[in-house]
Amino acid sequence: MPVMSTPSGPASAGEVFSLIRDGLVLTRSDVRVPRYATTNLAGRTVTEVAARGKHLLIRVEGGVTVHTHLRMDGSWRVRPARERIANSHRIRLLLANDTWQAVGYQLGIVEVLLETSSGQSTFEGSGIVAKGTTVFSSEINPVCAL
Repeated sequence: MPVMSTPSGPASAGEVFSLIRDGLVLTRSDVRVPRYATTNLAGRTVTEVAARGKHLLIRVEGGVTVHTHLRMDGSWRVRPARERIANSHRIRLLLANDTWQAVGYQLGIVEVLLETSSGQSTFEGSGIVAKGTTVFSSEINPVCAL
């Protein structure tokens, strides 16, 4: 895996993707949003990652999609996995593998969505994705995504 250009500064979507790219197994997950606080994704393989504007969609095995949105103040920071992260009330999501950890600060939206019995993520009903497309399709409804 390439060395990150800003391992302790704000990370681009590309840097987050390199951490949680397809096929990597998450060794740690910490969702600091009350509704999803008991979610544990450790041990699951990342199957797909997509960015749609400020939306980041991370699909893991078991039909789970993690949806985040930066809003105005959110940011991702990528650090080496062994580096200790200071506890902060601003951290909303932490995902890590053996090498890197991605920490989402002040993320405006953090959702853990389950795939329905029809094979579609519950995200598809949110209006961000046009009817008939998948979360990971490039056909996003630009009006709803604003």
